[in-house]
Amino acid sequence: SSSADLLPDGEAVLITIAVEEGDRYTFSDVTATSALPEVDVDSLLELIETETGDEYNRTAIQDTIGILSDAVVTAGFPFVQVDVEPDIDDDARTVALHYHLVEGERLYVDRIEIKGNVRTLDHVVRRYLRLSEGDPLNRGLLARSRTLVGNLGFFSDVQFQEVPGRAADQRDIELTVEERSTGEISFGLGYSTSRGAIGNVSLRERNLLGTGSSLTIALENARTGGLYSLAYSEPYFRQRDLSLSTSVFSSNTDRIGTAYESDEQGARIGFGFSLGEYLRQRLTYGLTWVRVTGREEVQVDLGRRVISAVTSAWTYDRRDSALLPSKGYNVGLSTTLAGLGGDDRYARLTVNGGYYTEVLWDEWVLGLLVSAGIIEGIGQDVSIYDRFLLGDRSFRGFEYAGIGPRYLGTGRSSALGGNMFATATAELKVDLGLPRELGMHGRIFGIVGTLTGIDRATVVTNGGTVVDSGSARASAGVGLSWSSPVGPVRIDWTSALAKESYDRTETILFSLGSTF
Repeated sequence: SSSADLLPDGEAVLITIAVEEGDRYTFSDVTATSALPEVDVDSLLELIETETGDEYNRTAIQDTIGILSDAVVTAGFPFVQVDVEPDIDDDARTVALHYHLVEGERLYVDRIEIKGNVRTLDHVVRRYLRLSEGDPLNRGLLARSRTLVGNLGFFSDVQFQEVPGRAADQRDIELTVEERSTGEISFGLGYSTSRGAIGNVSLRERNLLGTGSSLTIALENARTGGLYSLAYSEPYFRQRDLSLSTSVFSSNTDRIGTAYESDEQGARIGFGFSLGEYLRQRLTYGLTWVRVTGREEVQVDLGRRVISAVTSAWTYDRRDSALLPSKGYNVGLSTTLAGLGGDDRYARLTVNGGYYTEVLWDEWVLGLLVSAGIIEGIGQDVSIYDRFLLGDRSFRGFEYAGIGPRYLGTGRSSALGGNMFATATAELKVDLGLPRELGMHGRIFGIVGTLTGIDRATVVTNGGTVVDSGSARASAGVGLSWSSPVGPVRIDWTSALAKESYDRTETILFSLGSTF
């Protein structure tokens, strides 16, 4: 029932709708069959989100229809329709649900029109579309195209719409995008219990002249040293699915908390290419000139050196978005070999992965992240410059180089880095109940990890001692992220829950960026 009442000011009407909820029904049975003999129904059963014993949920039924359709289309059957046949038992208050896959209407793509790209060139968008004019209308590939275009980061909104084409079995695809600012000037601020305030600034254009190329200029001038770098990347070099990236850099870093400082000048060049729809490989060569200065405990590693290294990295990405994932997973593997010329010789392996899923409500996303790495010297010990350091953004709750092997001497201590590390992070993105337009959400996170292993021959103790417990450290905290009018704002408050007495902790991290 409903009622309408005129408000006292006479300018508005209050409409009240009373809803009486009926009896709750449950699924007594859930089955699936297919009229398409090539489709393996058994492999699809695990994708069904409605399960026997669950309460009747229309949203879950619609989600299952979409999931089954996408799976069959991706398997190479573009013309499929999923029918739902419910068998309702009012006495038992149950519903037996049957999904039936049949051949759907045969439709083809007529024309593809892109709207709203005032700055971005048409061909930049089209090269990420998995459909072309004349192809069968494959809604799975259409959804994949939307993900890829959204991952560019050039647009705040990406929408596909099907409209009738020039023939009855044809559909035009209208892709409407809303461009966002791709120029970015970012400022970073941080605070730790021992280092105090730090800061940096970077200037980046991610869509140079609408071509999709990226240009970045980074400057850092803080108590910890300076960094100057110039980087350029072209995602489709010579109009092929081959990315090119180049960079030159110069830095002077006082690695506060460690036993050394470094001056570095170098250059890198890399190429990336696809090995499949979701798998990509990247090859990078880097040449770096380094001068390391520091305390007497690491005098073995001091001096000048040249590092010549080749890195091969593979990424497999099944996330629904690379920018703000809400479901899916990604895996990365990187190997580096140094010693093709130069002074340092080592092999390094790092792996990382993430899994994302919506929990409780649509705007609540749980992310589970892992990372690990190991480095081994080839005919020589691993120097302090080449070891892993852990802390700050890589392990919130601890400052830069705040955990791991450490030299303890009279009146001072120095982080030495480690040859092996591992971390695991659980982070829950929390909806604060505010309007979505504000772009604000909370975060609750917990981290556990360790950094260990050192070639002790590289350390001169001189009455001090080297400690390396290899124990697990842990931290937890809350954070706030806000897409503010002046740029993205991020604040983290963290507490170290498990630590060694010689570790260095960090409590607050803050960053602010601005776009143009």
